[in-house]
Amino acid sequence: MSQRYRILLIEDDSVDVEGVRRSLALSRHAIYDVESETTLERGLSSLGSHAFDAVLVDLSLPDATGLGAVESVVRLSPATPVVVFTGAADEEFAFAAIRAGAQDYVTKRGPDTSIERALRYAIDRKRFEVEQRRVDERLLEVQKLESLGLLAGGIAHDFNNLLTGVLGNASLSLMKVPKGSDIEGFLQQIERSAVRASDLCKQLLAYAGKGGFLVQALDMSEIVREMIDILELSVSPQAILRHELAEDLPAIEASPTQLRQVAMNLIINASDALEDRDGVISVRTGLMQCDEGFFTRTELTERLAVGEYAFLEVSDTGVGIPHEVREQIFEPFYSTKSHGRGLGLAAVLGIVRAHRAAIRVYSEPGKGTTFKVLFPTLGMSAPTTRPSTPERRVEYQGIALVVDDESAVVDVARNVLEQMGFEVLTAQNGVEALAEARRCGGRIEVVLLDMTMPRMGGEETFRSMHRAYPAVPIILSSGYNERDAIATLAGKGIAGFLQKPYAAKVLMDAVREAIARATQ
Repeated sequence: MSQRYRILLIEDDSVDVEGVRRSLALSRHAIYDVESETTLERGLSSLGSHAFDAVLVDLSLPDATGLGAVESVVRLSPATPVVVFTGAADEEFAFAAIRAGAQDYVTKRGPDTSIERALRYAIDRKRFEVEQRRVDERLLEVQKLESLGLLAGGIAHDFNNLLTGVLGNASLSLMKVPKGSDIEGFLQQIERSAVRASDLCKQLLAYAGKGGFLVQALDMSEIVREMIDILELSVSPQAILRHELAEDLPAIEASPTQLRQVAMNLIINASDALEDRDGVISVRTGLMQCDEGFFTRTELTERLAVGEYAFLEVSDTGVGIPHEVREQIFEPFYSTKSHGRGLGLAAVLGIVRAHRAAIRVYSEPGKGTTFKVLFPTLGMSAPTTRPSTPERRVEYQGIALVVDDESAVVDVARNVLEQMGFEVLTAQNGVEALAEARRCGGRIEVVLLDMTMPRMGGEETFRSMHRAYPAVPIILSSGYNERDAIATLAGKGIAGFLQKPYAAKVLMDAVREAIARATQ
């Protein structure tokens, strides 16, 4: 079937108009529907109210002469290719026409085929320019997201190191003060504040695609169903929360913690969109088939596989998203709310990106907004989980080695491990750690090893120490996340992982579990 093109011809000479129609009617490649106007004013009016594949414009019109006519057409419709239709032209004129915004020019006394050739060239060239511009814009967006991600991840990593000192010392102090004392209340408030600050860091890491998580097969509906009570407490009192959760969804591969964060952030965003007015927030899960066309309308530039996807959809009847800020809603620290931190949607985007999932936004000002998050299915049901068994508390003896370049982290770890009964040695980098291990003849019960240090980093230190002392359990620790840490060390004998910041009990539990596994 022949391609059909709609052409606007702005020409006041009826002979030339008929000549163009006759020339294009002879085409063997396409069908051209030519609409003509005799003045620039009428041509611009037609162009403003109808879509055309190309404009053929004369430079000698009753109300316009010269390349100003081209500039007017381009200004009104920059995406429409323009071909100059002129009685005579030379090379200098051609360059001037292109600088004015035209894709090509054609002389009125040229061969019959020249008009079609110029139009087809102009249409193809404009399509290429538009596509290239789209690719460049998306590439720029990816680079911007990567730069912001690196910045956010670095900030969160450094803050997590600092918060380890705050949270660890607060939790240690709570173990020593009398129950019910005033000091206990103050320490609990410090601990709660440190945890809240840690949650902010986790959102920054999530945006950076470095949130700490391990994936497992799970049922999206079940995860949301478990959250309904807390979700109802999180929305505005004026909001009605409705949910429609599909039964027996195929499993997806995701982190349950991060999926809960996505649901919570989207619900809070929907509640904020109602602006303390009556409204409805709807939460829905389901299954759909996604093709390449669907993914071109999502927020991420990564290429995803077509196929079956489970989705989480959160809709609100709020104010909608203004068109002028539509491109900014996922940027970290951007918020239209006076009380907002601008991290909720940024974290959602980071989590989606890290899971190789997709997110799509539908919104109209005054009519509300819908966010749809889609995860590829595994084609199987989610397994059920078994309840964990309580741990047996044990007092320890022997040497524990703490390797970290942050003095606040070292102090917390030393105090916790000494409280457990260990003699604690410390080192600021891998070189010092290996020297300490050799000095005590490898008689070490457990090692707590930071992953980011000067001179010799965590990965190289782990490999050297595990090779020299394979029976010693080594717990890795980082302000980043477990997934990144085990990417290169998976299956190499890691005894455990601690995400900074951590409380004293979390460190104690990790040490007990690592030693128990090593002595089995």
